[in-house]
Amino acid sequence: MKRKWSILLLCIVLLTLTVQPAFAANHSAPAILYQLMVKFPHLAYWNHVGSPYNNPDGVTDQPCPTHSGCSWVPGACTCNSFCNAIQCMGFAYKAAYDIVGSDPRGWDKSTVLDASKLRVGDVIRYRGNRHSLCVTGVKGNVISFVDANWLPMCQIRWAAMDLADMPSFTYVLHSPDNNLKNTNIDFYLDAFGDGTTPTLPAADPTKEVWVTNGNLNLRAVPGLSGDKVSLVPQGTRITVTDKKLKDDYLWGKTSYGNTAGWIALDYCLYRSGTPYAPTFVDFSHVHPLNESFQLKWKAVAGADSYTLTVLDEDDKVVKTVKTTQTSCSCKLTKTGTYSASVASASTHATTWVLDSTLHEFAVRKRSDIDVQSLALKPASLELCTSETATLTLGVTPYCANLSLAVKSSNPAIATISNNVVTANGLGLATITYTDRNTGVSAACKVSVVPTAPQNLRQNRAGSTDRAVALKWSKVAGAQGYFVYRQKADGAFAYIATTNKNAYLDTGRTAGQRYVYKVKAYIMSGTTKLISTPSAAAAGIALPAAVTDLSASASGNRITVKWGKSATADFYIVFRHTAGTNGFQRVTTVTGTKYSETLQSGTRAAYKIRAVKTVGGVNYISPYSNSVVVTAG
Repeated sequence: MKRKWSILLLCIVLLTLTVQPAFAANHSAPAILYQLMVKFPHLAYWNHVGSPYNNPDGVTDQPCPTHSGCSWVPGACTCNSFCNAIQCMGFAYKAAYDIVGSDPRGWDKSTVLDASKLRVGDVIRYRGNRHSLCVTGVKGNVISFVDANWLPMCQIRWAAMDLADMPSFTYVLHSPDNNLKNTNIDFYLDAFGDGTTPTLPAADPTKEVWVTNGNLNLRAVPGLSGDKVSLVPQGTRITVTDKKLKDDYLWGKTSYGNTAGWIALDYCLYRSGTPYAPTFVDFSHVHPLNESFQLKWKAVAGADSYTLTVLDEDDKVVKTVKTTQTSCSCKLTKTGTYSASVASASTHATTWVLDSTLHEFAVRKRSDIDVQSLALKPASLELCTSETATLTLGVTPYCANLSLAVKSSNPAIATISNNVVTANGLGLATITYTDRNTGVSAACKVSVVPTAPQNLRQNRAGSTDRAVALKWSKVAGAQGYFVYRQKADGAFAYIATTNKNAYLDTGRTAGQRYVYKVKAYIMSGTTKLISTPSAAAAGIALPAAVTDLSASASGNRITVKWGKSATADFYIVFRHTAGTNGFQRVTTVTGTKYSETLQSGTRAAYKIRAVKTVGGVNYISPYSNSVVVTAG
């Protein structure tokens, strides 16, 4: 009891010694807040590092070495305290008292968040009763505020937010005597009524601020062998944008003057900035009671140890683990709301301790954890008949009480067994996973398409003038085919649809090479299910087969004539006589007539082929029909 009265007396003394209420008649809200900002600068730390005594009006440029799990008792740790509160709540109370002039613990409490009723100096508690701030201005639904310990280690922040973005609002503390308003919510960046602009270091999430602890070499590259490019004097404030471990030192990338380089952070003191603070990954907001679960975080370059802290809903530390790993196994035996944070540390720079933000999670009996969502990967599949694919089911939360029902909308098209989809026939089907307890479901759309056409080739026998005749093997179940021709840029462009396994591409240039692909398709309602493309195949636009072939005999003199081909450069004459093995090449001619003398009574058959020469290569038409003649 004596201890409680001593603490209360100390609190009264602190209130008595605090600056006079800021409602002086000649003070506007920005002027009042400017005084507060001068006392509590942006990015300073609300602590008493270096002194064993609590000092609620004091700040330093160093983070608290004793922070997590601290008692509010004044001087118990290096965090400052104010009226039985430390860290975010203690600072919010202190700022509110300096603005309004009375103890916020005696103010009215409201569980309704109404921007129109907020006043400068009000205290808002939010994040599920995990964080406090002091209002410094209201404009519409946006507030400006000051707080501590949102940034790590009791660091002070002057900022603004839309109330719509405020997570888990709890309550507002408001003095009945406070009607102070301020709509200049950007005041903390602008000049105030007295024309003075505070000098505030801008928070830059990509940089850290360090101070050299001696005269240090700036090297061109990290490591002791790097060339010395400059000397950075003791006490110099530097910004660090990258880190690397080299030669058993932690090196920071920085600039001094106009010279960029690397400096040994082992001989520097960390001041502010958290771009390298650890962050949790795959963080679940609910875990099962009496079962082990993993908390994981990203590695911090240059850090060699991590401290995981788990707090219960009364801010009591229930678990603290120091590890060199980036994960930790936890098992909690009581249901409730918890929060976790992880701090990284480095033996190379002992002041460089970076805290993650607090992450809240619940612990429940598995039977009480409902499925919130299901997700199937992939969400869509394209298969050919008899092909299979495996689905992966994602459950949120991972430890939910899941009772699955799995079905296919059309087993004739696709079936599902042990997460494996099997394609049975052409068409569309939907595989659905449903949690029987909640009705939450996820689906995968399955398209079973024809197989790709095979054996695509040029059908020389079907060629006509300035055309390429194509042919391919029929695809089972296909209702038609799409034909594609390669463009100059290498891409294939659609040119035709056909319901036959052949196509004649007309209007080509005789002797030119063309490349094709073909796809098969079926119709499922109004949806086209299209196969993958065939292998590419080349075709040449051949001259057309010679027509109007005739032959005559004048005695034993034979004359063969034919119609002129518009695309031929010359012609090949073939002859077959008794005793020879098929048609034999006789000669080439550039005209449309050929004559020769045979022995009387010789019966001969003739065929002609047209030839187009391109780039020194001869492209030959199919054979013409044959004619038969007998020498007299």
